[in-house]
Amino acid sequence: MATLASVPPKPAHLRLSWQLSLALVGVVLGVIVSMLFRTQASQGFPLANQSTGTLAALLKQQDSVDARLRSTIEVQRGELDRYERQATAGRSLSRVARGELQHFKAAAGLVALTGPGLTVTLTDSPKPAAGPVDAQYKLVHDYNLREIVNELWASGAEAIAINGQRYVTGTPIRCVGPVILVNQERISPPYQISAIGPTKPMAGALQMPGGVLDAMGPQIQSGVQVRVAAASSLIVPAYPALATFHYAKAAR
Repeated sequence: MATLASVPPKPAHLRLSWQLSLALVGVVLGVIVSMLFRTQASQGFPLANQSTGTLAALLKQQDSVDARLRSTIEVQRGELDRYERQATAGRSLSRVARGELQHFKAAAGLVALTGPGLTVTLTDSPKPAAGPVDAQYKLVHDYNLREIVNELWASGAEAIAINGQRYVTGTPIRCVGPVILVNQERISPPYQISAIGPTKPMAGALQMPGGVLDAMGPQIQSGVQVRVAAASSLIVPAYPALATFHYAKAAR
């Protein structure tokens, strides 16, 4: 007669693992049933009087509720992530927009700027004029200021002011009788041109042989004083008004 082979006993650690797993399942099931009991009891629907089928249906219903809650949480988490991305993108866009706006305002002269550069100070000659022709060499003229400003722009200036008047596109420098006007404002000597930019290139451009200061030789010999000085920090004020356009408009 055939005999059945004896089955060797399971190792102790496997039996212990199986027992722990079963105990864990029991604990979880007990927690769920306890939660359901408290929930239903609070609603006046005691579980103690319910059949096994009813309890199974309630567990299934609770699982469905849990699934819906988890789904809602995931949806809300996704919405939160989307809002955060939008907020972050908005902040980034806002920073970029503000940066570009500040750049354009600075280029248009609508904000005060500070930085290193140089000053050019011009003063009329203190010597008395011998006649009308001689008097022309003892004065600083509007074209002297224009030529110096042009040379400063060409040598890297980023912001310029004359006696506190910001020089921008369309700024006129002209004489009306004995008076020089900048931005239609009367200025008087000494005339100080403040330019923010690379100090050495700007100074070199002004003082090069045959340059604008060299061309003022006859005036300087007649007593007109010109002083070029480097500055570690200058403040160029903002243009005092907004430009108005009556004929020009943006091209598309």
